[in-house]
Amino acid sequence: MVEGPLAALLPVAVPPVEHAGGCRAALEHHDAHAVAPVEALANATPYLQAFGHVVVAWLWLDIALASGGDAGRGRLAAARYFFDYELPKIGP
Repeated sequence: MVEGPLAALLPVAVPPVEHAGGCRAALEHHDAHAVAPVEALANATPYLQAFGHVVVAWLWLDIALASGGDAGRGRLAAARYFFDYELPKIGP
């Protein structure tokens, strides 16, 4: 369980992660039904963008957990910005 100021970041992170999982399921559905390669890869770019945002959010969370002092406040503010403004861009 995450406590303190980082606890507020977790509810923001969950919907985009779930959305990325939905993109993955859509790609698997196309592959399982032997759809033409062009159709199967139609959602590849949004999937890769969503995955990239989730990875960067994970990195910001790791940085925020390891931060302390004055520099930690700045890193936490940067993490909060990413979680509030960039991460929701991959949502449904």
